[in-house]
Amino acid sequence: MSTPELAHWIDGTWRAGASGIAFEADTFVAPRPVWPRGDARDADAAADAATRAGERWSALARRERVRALHAWLGALESDAALPGAFEASLGLDADEARLWSERELFLARQALEIVADDVAERPGIGVFGAHWGDGAGRLAARALSALAGGATLAVVADPRLGQGPAALARAAEASGLPAGVLNVLFDDGRAVVDRLLGDPRVAFARLAGSEARLAELARAARPGLSLALRPAVSASRALPDDLDPAQAAAEVFETSFARSVTLSGQLPGRFGRVLCPRRHFSRFSEELLATLERHPDATRPAPLIEPDALDALQEAWFLGLDEGATPLHGGPPWFPAAEGLTNPGGGGPGKDRGGVRRALGVRPVVFTNVDPNTRFGRFRRNVPVLGLMRVRDARAGQALARSLDA
Repeated sequence: MSTPELAHWIDGTWRAGASGIAFEADTFVAPRPVWPRGDARDADAAADAATRAGERWSALARRERVRALHAWLGALESDAALPGAFEASLGLDADEARLWSERELFLARQALEIVADDVAERPGIGVFGAHWGDGAGRLAARALSALAGGATLAVVADPRLGQGPAALARAAEASGLPAGVLNVLFDDGRAVVDRLLGDPRVAFARLAGSEARLAELARAARPGLSLALRPAVSASRALPDDLDPAQAAAEVFETSFARSVTLSGQLPGRFGRVLCPRRHFSRFSEELLATLERHPDATRPAPLIEPDALDALQEAWFLGLDEGATPLHGGPPWFPAAEGLTNPGGGGPGKDRGGVRRALGVRPVVFTNVDPNTRFGRFRRNVPVLGLMRVRDARAGQALARSLDA
């Protein structure tokens, strides 16, 4: 299966963008994908297609819809292009990209098993604003519930990883999913999603992305639209009272900084704050520092995906210093030694000459003695920074974690 360049997937066919304008995706391996820059006309065409398909799709018995979704997911699982797309777009090794793809698709398969038995029906047109961290399988998992419930969808791809939504469209084509049930559009701005959020035919929207972007989109949505916002932020982890410090340190590294699990600390949901019972705090900190010194993922981080990620990491660094936290690992210079590299960019903080800094990735940053009441204690951006907090016991840690993640 291949995706035609400069084409949206609308009403069961690949369609050229109405504007005739294209943009090039920012990947780490050439050739870079080229996508159509969608506009209001493309958004209207997708909403028209979803409206026409909605009555027929929702009229099907749920078992018929689920049968069609099984075929759709099967086609997605058979897409041999997915691992290579992740390898190129996320800077992963071939084995890491394969594991990434398999893990994602497993989540989608689990989701389909759940919605097959769900009796909830919710017809109407839905809009899914994708985040690059959704990949393909995670995005499919979220779409399955809406589709099984009788909704038709317009999916707006994240320009940083259009290959994920494009794979959903290829699977729709290969499996014969009815035309208009799933529509996929590309845009490197907000023209498409703003148009859809203002369309009175759209019943609900599920949007993912940075907290600032979601706030802007929520303000642009028409009154009465059902909105579900999924901010791309880090999470807090409360450690148990009976922890083994060495094992806990290994698990924290895996869920905070591992390449294939968190993209070296960049994926939404990775742990950015760890709350440790005080009787284990010193030993756990020692074990975590030892893990950071010996783990290969700490010295070979995945490339930075978001252009402003380095600026966000530097913001966290100076917040931590200003607010009394103690650096345990990482910090300037940000970049691990790279063989043959004599100049990793330059020009001061945030500058990136030729994209070299972003392509390198940065070393994990860990602060200890973090005060949860400070700005740094509540820093939630998905960058490779971790704050360690001392709590009385696991129960107190769990309560604090809920507060930090609220």
